[in-house]
Parts: sequence; C-alpha cells; structure tokens
Amino acid sequence: MYRYRCEKGTTRQARPMFAKCAKLGNILSIEGRRYRSKGITHERVFVVGTHGTARFDGLCWGYGGEGPRGLRDLLLFLGLNSILAEQVAFKAPRNEALGTDWSIKLGRNISGLPIALAMHQADEIETTYFSSAYFLAVRPVALLAD
Repeated sequence: MYRYRCEKGTTRQARPMFAKCAKLGNILSIEGRRYRSKGITHERVFVVGTHGTARFDGLCWGYGGEGPRGLRDLLLFLGLNSILAEQVAFKAPRNEALGTDWSIKLGRNISGLPIALAMHQADEIETTYFSSAYFLAVRPVALLAD
C-alpha cells in the first residue's frame, strides 16, 4: 500500500507533488479535513485510491485565494471538470470544528451516478450526485500511471 504525505506549506510547493497521485490507482475519494496535531490545527486534502493514500498540505477551500486555486488544480489533475473543481475549491464551507468539511466519493453510489459531493455544515451534510459528464475526457493523472 502506497502512502504519500506532502508536508509542503505552500500551494506553489504542493503543485509539483500532484504527480504522486499516479501511484494511488483508481481514485476512490478526496476529502478536505481539519484536525489537530501537536496543538496545531491543520487543513489538509486527503486522496484515497485503490493502491494507497496521499495527503496534501498547502491547499485550502472556501475563499478566492491561492490555496483554493491549488485545490482546483489538484481536482482537475485527478480528472474532475472545472465546474465541479471550482465549486469545491471556492464554495466549500470552512467549518470551525475539527473534521471533514467536504468529500467527493468516486464510483457507483446509491444514486447510480459515479460522483457524490458532500458538503458538511455543522450538523448537516448536503450531498449532490453528478454524472460522468463531470469527468474530463482525459485525466492527467492517468497519463502518469504505470
């Protein structure tokens, strides 16, 4: 099982590391999480694939800055189209509480569609389902896979 941690603190440093996702196999989920470690609150993006996981620092969501632009670029790299990538990067909630702010599950789900986007708000989770039209025709990450 492959495990990658990008501890780069800036979006500019994280972008070149997106290529590591090629080793994850088929992408199953992508999540924006907030957690505490050694007294510090971290916001990180977790990518889970059939062959491993990747965790990225330097990316963020919910506003119009460099961190969300980096998240949009990661989502595009993983094969989501710009409509969905920008919705997550710029409009996903940034909650105060520790936990998951948003998640994308890929693969067939209860709706029968291949993409489920969940936005977490306090005690409520709003899930929207998307068709395969929200995938890019060619996924950049697939071009790097073995």
